[in-house]
Amino acid sequence: MTLVFVYGALKRGFSQYNGLKLREQASFKGMASLPGATMYDEGSFPSVVLSGTATVHGELFDIPAGMLSQVDAAHPGFEKIQRSVTVEGRPVVCWMYVKRVTPKAAVVNLGRWTKQ
Repeated sequence: MTLVFVYGALKRGFSQYNGLKLREQASFKGMASLPGATMYDEGSFPSVVLSGTATVHGELFDIPAGMLSQVDAAHPGFEKIQRSVTVEGRPVVCWMYVKRVTPKAAVVNLGRWTKQ
């Protein structure tokens, strides 16, 4: 199994959560936060850049290792990195998808993606 932090369309109840069958194959581990990052609204999906003083909020899943390539494919133009997030007050190292270049998009001020 592989830990993955998601903050957009892969969250529970969102479009890719059902499309990638996370409900059937992944185990939800808790609400997670990533301090020192900024979330951007790129229209139908968010992106995250590891800079700034904001906190990005998302969910942590444990997915089968073989499913990681499907999650990778759902993030074209993103870089997959390992980073520590906070889950229930404790640090957890996991995979996440970020952009290295700040997009020309509006900042999501609360760091919480709500578009369906």
